[in-house]
Amino acid sequence: MLRPTANGRWPGATLPDNTDALIGLNLATRDPVEYLEIIADGEKALTVPLRDWAAHGGTLPALPLAGRDWLAVRAVTIAEDRLQMAHSGPWYIGRIDGSP
Repeated sequence: MLRPTANGRWPGATLPDNTDALIGLNLATRDPVEYLEIIADGEKALTVPLRDWAAHGGTLPALPLAGRDWLAVRAVTIAEDRLQMAHSGPWYIGRIDGSP
């Protein structure tokens, strides 16, 4: 189970574009997770091996939000007989003037 927050807010929230996204998450899984990804506007913006995430206290590096429309987090596990992932819902990025 993947339970992420961005700047303390759950997926579905709108974040201002004049800040960085600080992603924290709680992860529970039966299979070992190989890496975490931040997806922004449909593209991989950041890939972090799970060992690096754990070494940084369970947070991902900050992601600048300026110029982005949405972001999400996914966790990927690589088992020998299958490929599995968990994907969060998106956070939406709002402009400073309040427009989506």
